[in-house]
Amino acid sequence: MLIETSKIKLECLQTVKGNSTFKNIKGDLERLLRVFEDEFKFKGVIELSLTLCGKMRIRSLNKDYRKKDKITDVLSFPVHENFRKGRFAGYVELGDIFICQDVAKKQAQEFKITFREEILHLFTHGFLHLLGYDHEISPREEKKMFGLEKKLISKIGKKNG
Repeated sequence: MLIETSKIKLECLQTVKGNSTFKNIKGDLERLLRVFEDEFKFKGVIELSLTLCGKMRIRSLNKDYRKKDKITDVLSFPVHENFRKGRFAGYVELGDIFICQDVAKKQAQEFKITFREEILHLFTHGFLHLLGYDHEISPREEKKMFGLEKKLISKIGKKNG
């Protein structure tokens, strides 16, 4: 499924069996992409992909690319090192985000939020990593990134899902 706004093209893939999660949250993702556009004032058009996968796939990716043999909630694979300012012209490939659907469901229950809200949170987290934010480099950067996540997510509003 392709979701497009004026500045962002998002290719959504689901490698786990079952109903398409993307059909249920397509409107939410479109709103979130517009929030990203408003916040970052992209000068060009960016393209990225979002894949919902299972535990085996996310663990394999984590092991192969981060040398961590464990299941995680979200992984981001940026094409470029840092686009925090969003200042580029033309068409740019931003990268790929993988979200483990099973972990997202579990975390949604733990955090007492909907599955939809957790997917949107993890997507936002992954998107910020694609731009060059990294909460693992310092407490200051962690505060900045998590504050920005909260700000962006709050702008799409609450909706049951």
